[in-house]
Amino acid sequence: MTDINDKTEWTLIVASLGDHELRAERDRLQNSIQHLKRSNEELEEFVKEDDELQEVIDDNNKVIGNQEMRIQVLKAEITKRGISHSEQQVENNGSKIEEITEDADETAVPTEADEGETVIHL
Repeated sequence: MTDINDKTEWTLIVASLGDHELRAERDRLQNSIQHLKRSNEELEEFVKEDDELQEVIDDNNKVIGNQEMRIQVLKAEITKRGISHSEQQVENNGSKIEEITEDADETAVPTEADEGETVIHL
């Protein structure tokens, strides 16, 4: 996905995305924010020893702010379209269910289901 800092430009891009792409991009950004925040917490421990680390933390915070803006635009478009903020996919035979929700643990790793198994991703 393109790195867009302008809200107006991002809004135009978001309007052209499909429903699945909206939720996938929202989830990707939420995951990225989670990792950046964790990274900042880890860097805070060493910032007194290395002044350059504060610069990294500041840069991460700028990226977090930008990504939060993009998530707001994505959520607004999802709501505007009247689609659910969670995704549920059921294969034709009904044996595999994937569910992704905003409150889900973003570090969960997708797994492949063997035939006949039910898989729920949270």
